[in-house]
Amino acid sequence: MTGRERALRALRMQAVDYPPAWAPIICSTRSIEEILGRADIWADPAQAYLAAYQALEVDMINQFLPYRPGDFSARTAVVDQRLPPMEPEEVADRMREKRSDLRRSAADLDETRVGDAFAQQAAAGQAFASEDLLWVQYDGAFSLPVMRYAEFGYESYFAFLATYPEVQEEIWALEGDLALRYNRAIAAAMDRHRLPRVVRLDHDMTDSRGSIVRPDLLDRIYFPHLKRSLAPFVEAGVRLVWHCDGNVNDFVPRLLDAGVNGFQGFPEECGVDLDAMCRLRDHNGDPVMIWGSVSVTRVLPFGTPDDVRADVRRCWRAAPDRGFVLGATSSICPEVPTANIIAMFDEHTTCRYR
Repeated sequence: MTGRERALRALRMQAVDYPPAWAPIICSTRSIEEILGRADIWADPAQAYLAAYQALEVDMINQFLPYRPGDFSARTAVVDQRLPPMEPEEVADRMREKRSDLRRSAADLDETRVGDAFAQQAAAGQAFASEDLLWVQYDGAFSLPVMRYAEFGYESYFAFLATYPEVQEEIWALEGDLALRYNRAIAAAMDRHRLPRVVRLDHDMTDSRGSIVRPDLLDRIYFPHLKRSLAPFVEAGVRLVWHCDGNVNDFVPRLLDAGVNGFQGFPEECGVDLDAMCRLRDHNGDPVMIWGSVSVTRVLPFGTPDDVRADVRRCWRAAPDRGFVLGATSSICPEVPTANIIAMFDEHTTCRYR
């Protein structure tokens, strides 16, 4: 069974010989050099990262970010701290200005063209990855209503949201209209071009304590629009895997109701129970897909290779025997010893189902 076949079978909730592993974002170029055993590789970082993933025997690539030496420090900030503070009224005015563009974008969206462009990206990715690895396209794979903290800064955005929730709901409704058409285009393209029918959804809405916005407010003005935007995927039978940063406990039932039927990440040090996540059922009563869940903040940076191997097996034993994909909870940062990365991916091949 090739890595591509193994990953495809797992994504279809079929039996595999051992759990596939998905390629992490490895932020340390030193680790790439050490995995490959040479340093003369940086004329073509993409090929270097691909060669490292092949050496690690990963089975699936979903998000591909090859770094050059020295690149990582420029990509660490979620929000530019130099953003000037804004009063809630100013943010509200800026948000209202988005209405006409959102309406126009939804009305003008050419679903066939959007779907075919996505399929071309996916085909190019699979050609790059070769037949041994499954490429699951991430860029351009979905559209969602979003919190705009990256645009306005945390304080300015959340002060606006608390003061003008009705303005934010209007924008989320319009973003939902656009996302519905966009996601319908992607779902149709997956069928038309026979692409893997899985999307990993990613929008950070929690921290280590829980939701960064009161869940009851999101129940009123966010989740109905999220559910509507995901409906084309749900109706087409596309599996939706939600990337979980922080404590997502309050979000889990809401995401399941919206049509999500898989989870990736969920750091246990933030209070998430891996065993409970692995026992979840989706809106149809079927087991959810699990991608995870070796900790990038505890086990990988501070454990020994033996600790990492033990945690891989712990995650495997907790997970359902169908639809489990081994991975880290998030990006693997530079403080993680290369030996621990190698141990994680070497150990996953020993977790045999028969």
